Amino acid sequence: MVKIILCVFIFFSTMIAIEKQDTNNEFIGFGGSFGVMSEKIPPTFFELTSFYIPNNNTEIFATLSTVIFGGGIGIGAKYYLRDRKKTSPFISCGYSASILGDGLERFVGPHIAAGISISFAAFLNRIVSNENFIISINLGGGHVFYDDIWEKEGNGWYPILNLQSNIVFSF
Repeated sequence: MVKIILCVFIFFSTMIAIEKQDTNNEFIGFGGSFGVMSEKIPPTFFELTSFYIPNNNTEIFATLSTVIFGGGIGIGAKYYLRDRKKTSPFISCGYSASILGDGLERFVGPHIAAGISISFAAFLNRIVSNENFIISINLGGGHVFYDDIWEKEGNGWYPILNLQSNIVFSF
């Protein structure tokens, strides 16, 4: 039941975010992040992401991640409460599948996250003068709804701390 509610929440929050904002500045982009966990796919050490940006507050993403023993794939949406190029709180929802460890344990299910994205875009624009290149640090926490986590530990909370870089292209 929780998974159905989460999927409905993701759908409606994405649709509301797209309707409220000006959609004349659409972008596609690519990026990567390095750090402890991620808002886009929970078990990760390094990830590569492609995304669609319908407005300045929303990213719809697909990501591949790797950890020391394993990797994963995920999709979802990230909504910034302010402009994505500035320091802003965010919420993220997604669905991911990961294979981890030497026993090839698999973790599949939805996840949610909230935190703050500390952007260095203003500083980079003074040096590089490229508005489409963004580096930020993401701090926060999330919760996974993996069935395996509930059976073994009963707790699905995780921290987020990563360095993210993105480059976007308008079309």
